[in-house]
Amino acid sequence: MNWDDKSLKNKQLHQAQLFRTLSDKEQELIDILITHREINIDELMQRIQVRNSEFAAMILALTMDGMITQLPGNKIVLS
Repeated sequence: MNWDDKSLKNKQLHQAQLFRTLSDKEQELIDILITHREINIDELMQRIQVRNSEFAAMILALTMDGMITQLPGNKIVLS
């Protein structure tokens, strides 16, 4: 059945690479979205309290990873 330890280790390594570790601020953002489901991007930025450039980078990274979605009206939701 081809169940050798090497293939299992390779699969576990590949799976670990699929999910990146979130920073503390990114996790805080996700937690806020879990609580509110949908939030205005300006309100979210006030709650997170990071520089504009850092916030924009977080939103872009989480959007590209498929974790959040930006809706019309400057709303952010979990994907």
